[in-house]
Amino acid sequence: MEKLKDGNVMELGMLRTLLKVAGGYGFADYSPAASLNETQLNGRSGSVALKRETMSFGIVENTNPVATSHVRGVLQTDGLGVSLLILIAQARDRIIFDSGKGAFKDVKLVGNLHDTCQVVMSILLDFLTDGNDDEKETNGTNESKGDDNVSMYSRFLPSLQDLQHEYGLDMATSWFLCRPSVKAALEMESEELDKSCLKRFELSDGVRKSYTGTLPDSVWSVLTPNLFEFFYTNVLGDVCCPESVFRSESSRIQEEVERIQGLKTPVPKTETSKLERLKAVSKQLDTDVKKQMKRVESTLKELNEEKNNFFTSDIISREAAKVFLMHCTYPRAMLGPDDAMYTSAIAFRLHKIWTPGFSIMHYIDELISIVSGALFGLTEAEAANISILIWQTLKVVNKWRFEDGLYDKEVLGKPGSYMESIEAGEEENTTNPVSHREFIKLYNKWQHSLAAALIGCLKSTEYIHTRTGLVVLSRLVEVFPTGPTLGNKLLKVLETLRDESSSRPDIRASANAYGMMLSKARDDGKWVEEDRADAKARADKEKEAAMERKKKIEKSFQELERDNQKITEQIGTDDRRDRDRSRGGGSGGGGGTRDQYGSRQAVGGGRDDYSKTESGRDRRGDDRRGDDRRSANREDDWKKRDREEDNNTKDDRGRGGRRGGGDEDRRGGTRETGAGGRDDSKWRRDREALPPRNVKRGRSSASPEDDRDTDRSVKRPRTEDYNNYPSRRTGPTTRSRSPPPPSSRTTRRRGSDRR
Repeated sequence: MEKLKDGNVMELGMLRTLLKVAGGYGFADYSPAASLNETQLNGRSGSVALKRETMSFGIVENTNPVATSHVRGVLQTDGLGVSLLILIAQARDRIIFDSGKGAFKDVKLVGNLHDTCQVVMSILLDFLTDGNDDEKETNGTNESKGDDNVSMYSRFLPSLQDLQHEYGLDMATSWFLCRPSVKAALEMESEELDKSCLKRFELSDGVRKSYTGTLPDSVWSVLTPNLFEFFYTNVLGDVCCPESVFRSESSRIQEEVERIQGLKTPVPKTETSKLERLKAVSKQLDTDVKKQMKRVESTLKELNEEKNNFFTSDIISREAAKVFLMHCTYPRAMLGPDDAMYTSAIAFRLHKIWTPGFSIMHYIDELISIVSGALFGLTEAEAANISILIWQTLKVVNKWRFEDGLYDKEVLGKPGSYMESIEAGEEENTTNPVSHREFIKLYNKWQHSLAAALIGCLKSTEYIHTRTGLVVLSRLVEVFPTGPTLGNKLLKVLETLRDESSSRPDIRASANAYGMMLSKARDDGKWVEEDRADAKARADKEKEAAMERKKKIEKSFQELERDNQKITEQIGTDDRRDRDRSRGGGSGGGGGTRDQYGSRQAVGGGRDDYSKTESGRDRRGDDRRGDDRRSANREDDWKKRDREEDNNTKDDRGRGGRRGGGDEDRRGGTRETGAGGRDDSKWRRDREALPPRNVKRGRSSASPEDDRDTDRSVKRPRTEDYNNYPSRRTGPTTRSRSPPPPSSRTTRRRGSDRR
């Protein structure tokens, strides 16, 4: 609260997250509005249940009713929620004016903070005034728990005149905060209203004086308070009912229910709870669509009855359309996507019911003129809202322009088809109906005016201008442009923004996305003004270009394959992979040392004699790898191993070790026992024996009985005993027949060796 009083809105994200997660109002967050599709926008004109389903694409997160009730109760205590709304509304306007003092210098940051304030205000207002969550039952009875949410909200909300005069809020924001209270007051009986806190929100003469004094007299010279009140009191769901969206969501839910019911029993608990929720939502949607259709019918009936009291004069004038646009349509359209769609629907509804004094031609002409100049001063969210207003307008205008007979049926002859003009030689303005030919000229004027403003945004060096242009163009891609002249200009301007050397990656990504959408719209026939012959020639040209690109890609692949073949021929393949391993000898140049050693192994068999260590581990793979690395020094390796064996087996000489033979025996000796080779029977027993346990992790598996006559461990020889070993003695001594080196890094028990 204190930070909001100082205009600090950097921590509003915490309140936003609280309302979305704990409050269960994630569906109310429409930001970013530029990403909303048509189904989501139409769904926002329906009930809360429809909004919840369409905004989340049917994937609704489970919410905790207890947490939602607790958060709402805290915000309703002592008017905390109302105070937050007023402070956020004040801080939103202060951001712009305080940015020049050094608080916020980045225009993008200022715009984002401004948009965040508006989104949080919208979510918080919907949360505090949601009539669907009113708890009317307590302990299974129909006892009222207290005032409903709107009454609790209105109890602490200042009146409309106080919000404008004392709190400094503008007209659109004041009505935005008071709208739920005003609508609730209109639905109450006079006797009940006198006893309620909603009495000060009744549209009395005093209330009318409060807001009439805030606007210049020129406004009330063409507009009446009746139009002003009707426009600001109602919402999108009061003037239109999205029946198609209701039906599509009901059908989708019914299909999901049938899918779950078709599952094999027993149905999982998660699916059971989901099934119950879907049935409740389907029933709620059926009830909501009936209620909303009745409400829309009642509102449109009231609008038709009051249409003669909306403008002070029945004479068509440009000033009336301009005042209505500047003080009603434009300020409210800036607040959110729902309001943007509402303002467009109201304007065309006034034209449809033949409202005296209102010209739809003047309205559209002034709208395009104002928006073309305002694009350079909008935030990203405001640009998204205005683009929705233009999109809804151009959808209708394009039909009048290109569908035969539709303009004469829906426009010509109505008050909205007249325009004020000054003819040459006449001092007074005259009003004449606009023919379809003249309407085409007006349409081309609107197209070029809007295109000039948007191209100027894309060419601007300011980030916010370029971003605004891309946001608006992305929304209008289906309805603007409608001709190849403006479309090709836009594609040409996009080339600079789509360049890889651009220093703004987000702008480049948005430009690429819009460029693809624009090309698709062109190919789908959205450029209705394009000549068929030109479209065919362009399609043929693009097809040829695609074939050329395909040929270039194939050619590059072929060149790459040829280069790979040349490199392979120059380098060759690894001789170890292509060597004939079945060859017995190594006398050829390609065999190398490994083949020569393999020949000796095949002939003498000495290699196989020592392919197993005393631990039973197969050493042949290690020896083969060692042969490749140390084939040139093989003789030295064996001598080094002999010396290590002699050092570690001093006591084996008197016991007749089971291994014998010197270097010659190992390399070419026989298998006869005691003749330098290994006894075959002992060799086979060693191969079949299980490998010993890891000496680091435990004792040997040998039993105490086997260890009685053996030393507990093989001690390392002392330095003075080195010369006593046979390998260290000088003179013509017989070479010791020591066993090959042990496979383990630690010594081994002799009891196991005997076994």
